[in-house]
Amino acid sequence: HIARVVLKRLPVLQRLDCEPAAVAVDVDRHPVPAVGGEGTHDLLAGHDRPGGGFAGGLVASSAVCLCYVAGGDAAVRATVRVRSTTLLGAGLMLAALTAVVPLVAGQQALQSNSLKADLALVGTVKLSSVLVFDSGVYLVVVGMVLLLLEQLGAADGEPR
Repeated sequence: HIARVVLKRLPVLQRLDCEPAAVAVDVDRHPVPAVGGEGTHDLLAGHDRPGGGFAGGLVASSAVCLCYVAGGDAAVRATVRVRSTTLLGAGLMLAALTAVVPLVAGQQALQSNSLKADLALVGTVKLSSVLVFDSGVYLVVVGMVLLLLEQLGAADGEPR
């Protein structure tokens, strides 16, 4: 079913004194999970190439933005139950640890390391330190977009 959403209550539009547009978006069950899943796929498929975490984070963030356009701040809070600052902190921690751990082991900062494991049902799985770094970047990008949307939806410019 298609839900008709009128963006009258968006504080940003109220401050600009403009008439919000009526937007018809079908966010029932398909677009948001599909776009979010594609962002995760970009993260996992791109870990052997530069940019997997950033590109995946942008795609996943577009799913969050779609949620925001369709249902506002409440829809985003219902979809993403983790605070934006938690995502930012976890992402920065992962990225920093990826830089520091090789130094402790006597290697260069951000030196790539990998581990292969044979799993019974899956086969050989490779875990790379680049994937850990890209996961941190992914979390930072998604957390930053969430923080931006929280501030856009804040009433009277009060931070949340």
